[in-house]
Amino acid sequence: MPTRRESLVRSIEAATTELDRACAKSVLAAYLGRSGQYAAAEDVIAQIRSAPINTSVRLSSLVMFAEAMTLLQDKLNPMGVDRLKRGYSLASAASIKDVAALNAAWLFHCSYNLNQYAQMADWLERCRQLSESLDLDAEARLALTFAAMDRYLGDFAGSDGWYKVARQIAVSLADGPYLSASMYNRAAYGIARLRFLEAANVHVAGRTELLQQLSLEMDSATNYSQATRNPSTLHLQVLWTARLKMLEGRFELAVPGLLTSRVDMPEAKHRRQVQLVDADLCLCEAAMGKRCHSVQTRVLAGDDLESLETDDRAVYLGQLRAAALVEGDTGLAESLDPRLHAAIAEHEAFLATLGTTVSSAWLRERLTSRTY
Repeated sequence: MPTRRESLVRSIEAATTELDRACAKSVLAAYLGRSGQYAAAEDVIAQIRSAPINTSVRLSSLVMFAEAMTLLQDKLNPMGVDRLKRGYSLASAASIKDVAALNAAWLFHCSYNLNQYAQMADWLERCRQLSESLDLDAEARLALTFAAMDRYLGDFAGSDGWYKVARQIAVSLADGPYLSASMYNRAAYGIARLRFLEAANVHVAGRTELLQQLSLEMDSATNYSQATRNPSTLHLQVLWTARLKMLEGRFELAVPGLLTSRVDMPEAKHRRQVQLVDADLCLCEAAMGKRCHSVQTRVLAGDDLESLETDDRAVYLGQLRAAALVEGDTGLAESLDPRLHAAIAEHEAFLATLGTTVSSAWLRERLTSRTY
C-alpha cells in the first residue's frame, strides 16, 4: 500500500489541468506542514503562488489551509488560526463544503487547545451541519480532539475509543503524521491530566501503574517519530517526557529536556509556555537541592498569570508552592494557596462546562459504525 505522501504525489501526476494540479499540490503542502517538513511545504506553496495560472476560490482556500498547517505545527504559531478562519470563510461563502468542513474541524481542535469552549461548540455544530462533506482528514482531526478531551476529563475508556477510530483512519490513509499525533496526544494529555490533579492535591488511585503506562505511551510515540523521521511532535515530546520524569520524581533527568524546550520557545511568541517551563525548572532545582532558589521562586510567584489558561495557572502555582515547601518557605507556600485554589475551582467549572456544552454523540455514531 502506498504511503499518504506517495498517494498525494500520484494525484498531482494524474491531474489533467494546471488548476487541478495546483489544488493537488496544496493538499501535499498541507500534509508536509502537518508532518513537520516546513521548508518543503513552504516551497510547494511558493510554487503554487508563482505559477501563471488562473486561481480559484477552491485553490485559494486550500493554500490557506496548507499555510495554516505549517504555522500551527511549527511551534504553534497563532497565525495558523487566522489562516484557518479565512480559509473557512472563503470556502463557506463559495459553498465548497469539503474544504469548509476541514477548516471547521481544525478550528474545533484549536478552540479546544485554547480552552474556548463556546467556540468549540460552535465549530462542532458547523461540522455537524457539513457532516456529509467531512472527509477522512476532517474526521481524524475531530476524533483526535475528542480523544484528547476525554482523556483530560479523566474518561480514559472513552478516550481509548476515539484513539482507536483515529488510528483506523490513519492506517486506512497510510498517514504517518496522524499515527504519530495519536500516539503523542495519548501520552501528553494523560500527563497533563495528572499534573493538574497533583496541583489540586487530588489522590490518584493506581498512580504508579498510570505513570508506567504513560511512560510506555510516550516512549512509543518518540520511537515512532524517530523511526519515521517525523519531526512534527518531537519538540513537544521532549517537553512532555521531561514533565513525566518530574512526576516520577526524577528531577535531575527532567532538567535537560526542560532547558532544551526553554531555548526552543522565543519568549515574545510563547510567553505562556515559557512561564510554565520556568516554574517546572524552579521546582526541579529546588528538589535537587543544588542551591537555594527561594529568591527565584518569589520572583515567579509575583508574575502576571492572566495570560495563562486556568489549568496552566493551577499547575504553575502548584509547582511554585511545592518548590517553596522544599525550600522551607512555608510563608510563601501559604501565600500562594488562595490563587491556587481559585485557579483549581475555575478550571473545574470549565471542565464541567466542557462536558455539558460539547456533544459528540452524532460523530461517535458516525465514526464507530463504519469499517475502515
